Amino acid sequence: MKIKNIDTTNISDNDIFSLLKIILNEGLTLMGYSNFQTWQSYQPTRQGLPDDPSTIIFVQKIPGDHAYGMPSKKDTWDEDEEKMFHTETQKYQSTFQISGLQIQDPEDISFTASDLVNSAKLLLYSDRTIYSLYENGLGILKPSDVQNIPFIDDKDRNEFNPVFTFDLTYNRTFKYEIPVISGIQQQGVYGF
Repeated sequence: MKIKNIDTTNISDNDIFSLLKIILNEGLTLMGYSNFQTWQSYQPTRQGLPDDPSTIIFVQKIPGDHAYGMPSKKDTWDEDEEKMFHTETQKYQSTFQISGLQIQDPEDISFTASDLVNSAKLLLYSDRTIYSLYENGLGILKPSDVQNIPFIDDKDRNEFNPVFTFDLTYNRTFKYEIPVISGIQQQGVYGF
């Protein structure tokens, strides 16, 4: 699944979040989950949980991006434009976290938050997802184990917050035109 608006040479955080949301929504639906939402954690305007649905997958970027090595540098001549371009490309690795919330109802024990997050982890490492990420200029590295963290929610209920992290690799590119020598004018020794 290629997302048309992504510039694979210069991927932004918003491109990554959009792609992950599509992958999670389509994949978890194919796996039989329904009535859930996918949210980016720590949004400036949204607070609290919705009344319905009560199942949420959260995607969050862990602060910090790691640049690997030095940027690659390449000069290329564009035959059509008759211009020289200098391109610098830096390989990045960023860590993301997926967690889930499924408010438990003793009357409905169809699945838990841990089931949902473990399915999301399986989905992210499926051939289908790896290929979709690759088509959009991203690579994915080995995930962490799913941790199931207990907490007491705002209604004084015992809940669990399953969570795992994974790393994505991608490029950021800077390209600009550089001047070229189009000819040499021969002058005398003293400029005459």
